[in-house]
Amino acid sequence: MILVCSICGASHYTQNCPDFAKGDHIKDKPSLNLSRSSVPNGLLIMDSGVVATGDVTPTTTPSPSSSSTCVVTSQKFAKGTRFGPLLAQKSYTPVKGLPFPLVLFANTPPSYYYGTDLLMLDFELQTLLSGRNVYLDTRNESKCNWMIHVSLARFSNEQNLICYQENDEIYYTAIKDIELGDILRVWYSRSYAAKIGA
Repeated sequence: MILVCSICGASHYTQNCPDFAKGDHIKDKPSLNLSRSSVPNGLLIMDSGVVATGDVTPTTTPSPSSSSTCVVTSQKFAKGTRFGPLLAQKSYTPVKGLPFPLVLFANTPPSYYYGTDLLMLDFELQTLLSGRNVYLDTRNESKCNWMIHVSLARFSNEQNLICYQENDEIYYTAIKDIELGDILRVWYSRSYAAKIGA
């Protein structure tokens, strides 16, 4: 098995990447209404127009599309802080029209799966280990968690998160210290961008 980090592309486990291995891992709050109520402490989903005008109070009205919302910090987060995993509906066919397509690329089974009966594993893991890519549909707020509201970085100097696949999940990790009141802005890690063709 070839070992390649999903963040930097070097030969080590992603969770041991020296650039980000020491950061905290911020997990979602459990919830039935994922998109709006799974936001972890220290983050707020806000209307983009409200943020632009400076009236920074959390939005409670669901929007039809995450493009009109953003995620703003209500506390500082250190470089290496990891958010996720991203939750979304899964499909075997690419989802058309997404500005930020996400794919769970089929992997060779990690060494701890050797000798394991694949029928004993859950369906999603069986699919990933069987060689089929899985596409994430991030359009439906009720079936996705808060991470679909994170804004895309338009320029590298405003990017503060990278997106990458670790095992069968998508995570966002802070690539620099994030200050109080900053808007979270994500783009693909180098290695993941190469896989997805971005």
